[in-house]
Amino acid sequence: MLNQQMKICKTKLIFLLFPILLTSISKPCLSQQDNQTASLTGQVSDENTGKPLAFVQVFIQSIQVGDDSDDSGMFAINNLKPGEYQVTVKLVGYKTIHSEVEIKLNEVFRINFQMTAESFYLQDVQITASRHIVLEQDASQLVSVITQAEIRDLNANQTPELLREEIGIYIQKTNNGGGSPIIRGLRANKILLAIDGIRLNNSTYRGGNLQYLNTIDPQSIERIEIVHGPVSALYGSDALGGVINIITKSPIMDAQHKQKWDGFASINSSTADNTHSAHLGLQTANSKWGFLVDASFYSHGNITRGTSGGSTLMDRLRNDSRVSRILNKTQSPNEYNKFDLMTKIQLSPKESHHFSLAYQLSRQNEVPRYDTIESRINSLWLYDPQERDLVYLNYENTNQNGFFETAKFTLSLNRQFERRIQQRTGSSNQTRDQFETVTYAAQIQMNKILLKKHYFVYGSEIYFDHVNANSSIVDLSSGVETSQDPIYPDGSTYLSFGIFGQAELKLSRRLNFNIGTRFSAFKLKAPFAASGSTADLGTFEISPASFTVSSGVTYSITENVNFVSNIAQGFRAPNLDDASKLGPGKGGSFYDVPNPDVQPERILSFDGGFKIATDIIKINLIGYYSDISDLLLRKQTSFNGLPTIVYDSDTLTVFHKTNVGDAFITGIEFGIEAVLSENLLLKSNLSYTYGENSSFSEPLTAIPPLNGFFAIRRQTSRRWFEINSRFAAAQNRLSSEDHLDLRIPEGGSPGWITFNLRSGFELNEFFNIRFSITNLLDRNYREHMSGFNAPGRNFVLGGEVSL
Repeated sequence: MLNQQMKICKTKLIFLLFPILLTSISKPCLSQQDNQTASLTGQVSDENTGKPLAFVQVFIQSIQVGDDSDDSGMFAINNLKPGEYQVTVKLVGYKTIHSEVEIKLNEVFRINFQMTAESFYLQDVQITASRHIVLEQDASQLVSVITQAEIRDLNANQTPELLREEIGIYIQKTNNGGGSPIIRGLRANKILLAIDGIRLNNSTYRGGNLQYLNTIDPQSIERIEIVHGPVSALYGSDALGGVINIITKSPIMDAQHKQKWDGFASINSSTADNTHSAHLGLQTANSKWGFLVDASFYSHGNITRGTSGGSTLMDRLRNDSRVSRILNKTQSPNEYNKFDLMTKIQLSPKESHHFSLAYQLSRQNEVPRYDTIESRINSLWLYDPQERDLVYLNYENTNQNGFFETAKFTLSLNRQFERRIQQRTGSSNQTRDQFETVTYAAQIQMNKILLKKHYFVYGSEIYFDHVNANSSIVDLSSGVETSQDPIYPDGSTYLSFGIFGQAELKLSRRLNFNIGTRFSAFKLKAPFAASGSTADLGTFEISPASFTVSSGVTYSITENVNFVSNIAQGFRAPNLDDASKLGPGKGGSFYDVPNPDVQPERILSFDGGFKIATDIIKINLIGYYSDISDLLLRKQTSFNGLPTIVYDSDTLTVFHKTNVGDAFITGIEFGIEAVLSENLLLKSNLSYTYGENSSFSEPLTAIPPLNGFFAIRRQTSRRWFEINSRFAAAQNRLSSEDHLDLRIPEGGSPGWITFNLRSGFELNEFFNIRFSITNLLDRNYREHMSGFNAPGRNFVLGGEVSL
């Protein structure tokens, strides 16, 4: 084999499977004699379908020089000297190909590769943890990735349910329209939710469990990336427990200038929750532009609980000294309808310029909050309507220069609107609270390779919220409507600004180190006087700022075993829900009043452990300890000089949010995936969290119990079958706030275990059928902090057709 005089111009980065995530793939260059060169070109496709495979790594001489195929599978490696070469072709999810070719002088040698899909693949790429492409294994943080294939096989009708089987994530559901994730003992506005990298969190996100993740259509999702632990240096406020980034589908451009059309439709139906859904989609693309539209309709019904076991749970619910409950087998009301729409246009007028324009719509009507009906506190409690609109324009420049390899600019407008309609049991008064939060945002991010082996990402972002709110009480007996103080002052605003940077340094062949920092500033303005408030509180103005630092290390003990560790600061600036909320909370068990003296919550987190990744096994074992200071919790106070307030004929104790002290959370996250044979996969995870409020010497609120997942899956090219189990231990360590939470049975939540079956098969390349039975043994149980008993034995049937 001839010696090659080759020089790598830039470090080759990992390939990317999904065009929307393409950030920075740098190209090598060669030093050659001009009169002794040749070229290797070709295309990579799927052996079974014949369809081109996008962004495949094609290497010559393993790692000396390589190229990446474009989105139609085409590749070209130029300026090769004549000789014999070994060609290696790699793509996650496919078997690696090794081939030898002989390149002749002044020849363009063409070779087409057909790749065979592996039954299982254990590694995936992600961008959320570092804002650029890196393998899960190589990120210093614990990262989970849910792929589109996994989303399809889960057969779920709600986005929160896609997260239930992931390591370290616990899902709480107050009602059928809810779904709030908990990561490392933190929840709600201490978890940052994002869509295509744009913050979903806004200034009205409360500290209690949220329903907003359920406004994202699961059928529109390409993949989900979850980063565990504080990521405030890169993402700012709220990213204390972690970040959940929902990445939506995009049209796939065709480099061959051919106009491609694709259509798809699916239906789904389940029995125990009486849910039915239909989804339609269409996309078309060529080399310059692409268009996609997705629409989904969901009809969610009442939930029938299981009938086997659950005696301890039911005794605690029946004999609850705090309240008298309705405990029917069919838990009603839980029914509601939902409509989702997403459109996206992509333009590439030049090779290095890419535009994306997207619009997302979600509409939910008459979504009941069942827990307050079960406890007889309310005869009516509805979110009607619950709406979300997101429009954004993204421009990406890959024309490399001295400042960046890639640069991204994003403008977005996110609107969230909800109206809450409540009527206390025995009362003729109906309360109607509504608020609309419109968020305008601009982001810039630049990625740069330094000295051929180091990586630097930097940028800035600004978000501005404007809140419109009003509230009234309608006397249904007389029809008289009376205005009252809204939950948040009408005309409130919230400005957040951040500038960030993170360097990833390759210190040696085995050791990678990253360090990131961020400065953030905020401006909250809540004009109580302008809203006509009877509280006579004037206008609140709060202007906190924060400087945060994080660092991480990845040390390769062997090629397949990495030791990882992180030290990270995090913060959460107080928002409108913390500083200016006025009204009843947690189903009317107390009354919140404003507090203008709140300060940011802060966290200092340490974690470390091992990541093992080979072709047949992946293991994550991470332990963590988080110290929380200036913790914001509810504390009894007085309002207008009184410790209670009469609201709709009820006397409620007055509370406000305040920085009451310190707490710590510690725990362990363990996950394993192992290929037992060519067609057999084992997957399991286990998570344990312990939280303590150090200032009050009591458990921290909303800590999930020990919980986990176990599955065995058999898969062939066209069929798969899986049996799995979800389980949780009892949670009896309750805070004083937990004891007030009527969703938690008096005495705590008993442990539970379920067994489930899932299967699917392809009739041909156009038709796919999925079938599952969840809660196979019809167990009667309630997940900790949830507002209803889980569905009993549930038969789920789904089908999909694509053209």
